[in-house]
Amino acid sequence: MFQMKNKVRYSEVDKDGVLTWPALLNYFQDCSVNHSESLDIGLDYLKERNLAWVLSSWQIRMDEIPKFGDDIVVGTWAYDFNMFYGYRNFVLDDANGKRKAVANSIWVLMDTKIRKPVLDQPEVLEAYTLEPKLDFGTKQRKIKEPKEYVEKEPVKVLSFFIDTNGHMNNEKYVFLAIDVLPKDFKFNELKVEYRREAMLNDIMYPRLTLEQDKATVAFVDEKGKAYAVLEFKS
Repeated sequence: MFQMKNKVRYSEVDKDGVLTWPALLNYFQDCSVNHSESLDIGLDYLKERNLAWVLSSWQIRMDEIPKFGDDIVVGTWAYDFNMFYGYRNFVLDDANGKRKAVANSIWVLMDTKIRKPVLDQPEVLEAYTLEPKLDFGTKQRKIKEPKEYVEKEPVKVLSFFIDTNGHMNNEKYVFLAIDVLPKDFKFNELKVEYRREAMLNDIMYPRLTLEQDKATVAFVDEKGKAYAVLEFKS
């Protein structure tokens, strides 16, 4: 397992002084990037070969929310590769080893020139040491889009939403979706399916569906084709 030790910073907490979900995703994302960097197959290596790991889906559960000033340890490891898919787990523990959050993720190795998945990159895949899969989440990533929903205000993809892969970063969807949720909706599980890339200046139309213990937010284009679908559960 690759690990990073951190202290929850003021910029990462909400009005109640606890870690936000976007900050949690950024911890996980940073940990995966730094893991690859430590193996000398990081951003520069991939860029030289017109490659990038693009996130396909998240499954995350946060059992206890860290607060401002807490010492935390974020860990990640790869547990499987299949064709152009990479499967990776994440954990967030406190300084004493108590588990606070867990995650399962699926990534796609992408050719950044033609924007399509690529096969036959053994020098990339063989750099990782596979470890046992965490007993959480599955490879099933599909989220069913509800047929009934409430349309929310359109959102424009701004320049600071764009990451090194040239598209809207995965964390920004969560950031925007949480803003769509009712302020009193509480959740501790999140599932995200990224269906296609949102690019600079794209206009996304959020659709919100509320059920008893679940909220679904779909970001779609003007024709109703989804960029991403997010499912929040309490």
